[in-house]
Amino acid sequence: MSHRAVPCTRCPRFHAIWKGACRFLALAAVCAPLVTPAAWAGIADTPLPTFSDGKPSVLVHTVTGVIGSAGLNTVFLCTSFDSVPVDVGVEIFDATGSLATNPPAGGTGSAELLDLGPGQTVTFATNATVAFLETSSATIVGVNNLAKGSARVVASSPNVRCNVMLLDDLATPPTALANLGRAVRPSAGALPPTVALPVFPDAQTATHAILFPGTVKRVDVETAFFCTSLASTPIDVGVEVFDNDGTLANDVTAGQGVVLGVGPGQTVLISTALTAAFSSEDTVILTASGSLPPIDQGMARVVSNSPDVACSAVVVDAGLAIPTSMTGLAARRPGASTPTLPAALPTFGDGKAAVHVMTIPGVMKRGQLQTVVMCTSVAPNPVDIGLEVFDLDGGLVNDISANVGAVLGVAPGATVSIATSTTAALAETVVIPTTNKLQGVGRVVASSDQVVCSAMVVDDAVTPPATATLLGDGQQPLAGARPATVSLPVFSDGKPATHAIEFPGLTKRVDVETDILCTSLAAGNGALIDVPPGSTVTIGTTGTAALFEKTVVNLPGIAQGMGRLVATSDQILCSGLMLDAGLAPPTSMARLLGTGAGSAVCGDNVVQPGEQCDGTDDAACPGQCDSGCLCPPVCGDNFVQAGEQCDDGNTVGGDCCSATCQFEPLGSVCPDDGNLCNGPESCNGAGVCVSGPAVDCDDGNLCTVDTCVPATGTCINDATPATTCLSAGVGQLQIKDHPTKPKDQIKWKWQRGDAVTHGALGNPANNTTYTLCIYDHTAGVPTLVSSLTLPPSALWVERAPKGWKFKDKLGTNDGIQQIQLRPGNAGKTKVQFKAKGVVPIPAAISSLEMLDVDPKVTVQLFGSNISTCWTSSFTTPLKNTATQFKAKFKAP
Repeated sequence: MSHRAVPCTRCPRFHAIWKGACRFLALAAVCAPLVTPAAWAGIADTPLPTFSDGKPSVLVHTVTGVIGSAGLNTVFLCTSFDSVPVDVGVEIFDATGSLATNPPAGGTGSAELLDLGPGQTVTFATNATVAFLETSSATIVGVNNLAKGSARVVASSPNVRCNVMLLDDLATPPTALANLGRAVRPSAGALPPTVALPVFPDAQTATHAILFPGTVKRVDVETAFFCTSLASTPIDVGVEVFDNDGTLANDVTAGQGVVLGVGPGQTVLISTALTAAFSSEDTVILTASGSLPPIDQGMARVVSNSPDVACSAVVVDAGLAIPTSMTGLAARRPGASTPTLPAALPTFGDGKAAVHVMTIPGVMKRGQLQTVVMCTSVAPNPVDIGLEVFDLDGGLVNDISANVGAVLGVAPGATVSIATSTTAALAETVVIPTTNKLQGVGRVVASSDQVVCSAMVVDDAVTPPATATLLGDGQQPLAGARPATVSLPVFSDGKPATHAIEFPGLTKRVDVETDILCTSLAAGNGALIDVPPGSTVTIGTTGTAALFEKTVVNLPGIAQGMGRLVATSDQILCSGLMLDAGLAPPTSMARLLGTGAGSAVCGDNVVQPGEQCDGTDDAACPGQCDSGCLCPPVCGDNFVQAGEQCDDGNTVGGDCCSATCQFEPLGSVCPDDGNLCNGPESCNGAGVCVSGPAVDCDDGNLCTVDTCVPATGTCINDATPATTCLSAGVGQLQIKDHPTKPKDQIKWKWQRGDAVTHGALGNPANNTTYTLCIYDHTAGVPTLVSSLTLPPSALWVERAPKGWKFKDKLGTNDGIQQIQLRPGNAGKTKVQFKAKGVVPIPAAISSLEMLDVDPKVTVQLFGSNISTCWTSSFTTPLKNTATQFKAKFKAP
């Protein structure tokens, strides 16, 4: 593999060409989401169904990790926000991507409900449960022993919001296993960027990653990852687990925690251990031996060679059958649009300014209940991370600038845990001293925005602790009534409500209660009857043992419904949860957070993405705009509707979508993109013009930069030294050419160099190939005159954290006998390289000199799957004859 084949994390000089390759890959991912009808599979590839009343459906919600087995059931609670009745249905796919239920078209196993009224809520489930009256909704039948799968919620309108949860319905009320939300999609490149993406055992290089901070493996506490392929061709998926110091615990390249060739629509489960509920013959355990070292807290990274995969994760107590969920894991990143408290951001004790990472309404410390925040640094340099806690009245509990609740210098890839108290299962890095009976809001801050966090409330009186709820970033209300058919109320102080948040799935039945926790962000009074800025209130369906409800809404018993929080301002954040109030402390059933098809709201008289029209008088089709904000089907209008397989906005054939909006046959010629490097273009039979196979320009030499010229399709293998390798303060180079005996020799020393970590050296015993490159310059133009390559070898000895050593007296590979790689701080690092015997010595440029040295000779060391490389240049040789070259340098 050439070092051009490694993603451009290595050095900027690769960026331009790799960016072009990435554009090609991205285009392929976007242009080939579908396969031929014979290969339809899973939530992405299967055509959307038509309801039994003839209405076409749109995608509302996607879910990974659906289960229906041994008392475990998956429940979908959906609320309509449309102004007219809508159809809603659920399709469930098994682990192979095949439909486990009939499509929502009526008949046996039907999972549809027709004409759900405005504001009404429907519950779909894989089986009837104790707490939810599915008799008034649509129970999904035909799902038996589904160990893992995926699902999608469809509706005749995008104006539907849903919550999804796994629960143990053998308990009364059922205990939540996990909230399964909209699945997390991977990002391109290595996250964190300091840890290179691995190579799969089939030699496919991982290109995308998803971070899950807060991964746990301790005693009976296990973490499970559900991933569903959305790709049209088989892909590789793996999970890497790092401990709280950022050290990798398993090896994907060696096949640990890997599933190769995941088919379209298939769902896989990769876990830290087999559990009582998730155990099945095709569950993948993260290590070959089936065990990992104890990890009190850490980070997991899902890696794949495709962006078309969706994953969710859950932490469970595997000692129980059915296991109790500790928390669902979802990476939460900071962003400019994330709402924050009006209190000024602090400065850390080392003087670094803080940026906002996430705001958490509902932080608490009461009796056995503790709040835990787990954060992972994805920055290339150490960062400071802290948690500020505010009480019910908005008063600050701890001082970040005094290092109370702060962790300074968190290393790249490392995970820290900040909590209101020490818990039984989580080894907290920092504990914030707080008074008992605390309930308020938390704010995570850091000196960099390259931080991802999860937060949860746990009952630490049990081992492992049971979660009370997973706390999210919090929702801000939207202006106007939701649903639009139910007008906003006027508060008792005369102020009209102007904003609302919807919570589908609100429940009040026996001991099952719903609580909404809200924190004011306003700079002045004016939210929820004069809640002061920074203060937190709880509104519940009844009083509970652990939560201080500011207001209790007395409700008759309802099995399911919708809650709407209203306010006079959008300057509030709210989270919702369902819990069993009969327990002390209460056990969470589910966290409530409405999700749906997107920001477009049909019926608001504003045409948004995904809509053709909005309103009966819309000029696009006056009087014909349907309940989904679509006009009557017309081929060529860029909207795929009934009777059409595709619609590319024209009625011209030869572009894979015919003049009648049908797929053109597989292999049909389509317009060339002008890039000869990606192969000839043809139709994939699903309306997409695809390229391939691409020209392979990899010359197998890490010393060259391999590119393809798009206009001609020809390869260029450029032997130009990298520009951003690590430099040294001291260096030596010695080359000897023995003309008659196999006693050639190359020695290179690189000492007192730039800082490098042990993890940045890769794993040369298993999957990292090292190559030494020697470049001679003539009139400033570099030429590769020698390269020596050492593939992965069992002769490497790891001395973590002090690096690696290699010794082979026979010099089996290019005469390489010794290599030493020593990491450390700046000035303490070292590389030594020795080859002797049959060695690829540079050919002498003349009878007088071996190398030209005009103006220098450059030596660089590369690793095949790491971003680290080392360099030194020599300008004044001590000896330069036809058979010997010797040079030294020492930085001033």
